[in-house]
Amino acid sequence: MMAGPRSLPPVLATLLRFGTVGVVVAAIYALGFALLAGAGLASAPASTIAYLAAIVVQFLGHRHFTFRSGGALGRTAGRFLAVNGLGLGLSTALVLVLRDLIGLDALTTGLAVSLALAAMNWVILQHWVFRR
Repeated sequence: MMAGPRSLPPVLATLLRFGTVGVVVAAIYALGFALLAGAGLASAPASTIAYLAAIVVQFLGHRHFTFRSGGALGRTAGRFLAVNGLGLGLSTALVLVLRDLIGLDALTTGLAVSLALAAMNWVILQHWVFRR
């Protein structure tokens, strides 16, 4: 008799769910921004609306799918918003250093910022925001 497929270690399964939510959220933001800007909305409001839509999906996706958290909604939402504020500050600082001081191109800077934020979110979301 053949053995069935082995299940993934819990941390790897959670990491895959985390990445899945991240890809969906990035797509929602990018498509939302493109649609709104393409419809004639100015860049700043288009970005803000797309970001707000994406952040709602990010919170719900990580709460219910990635970390399967049953924590109090108000507490986890407040912590989640605090982490996003920290992420905004970190991304701004990294852009200033990598792009303006070091002189990296925009794509490399964007990728570096995205990876740094993903790593930060992975640690803080699982150990503080959505911890069980």
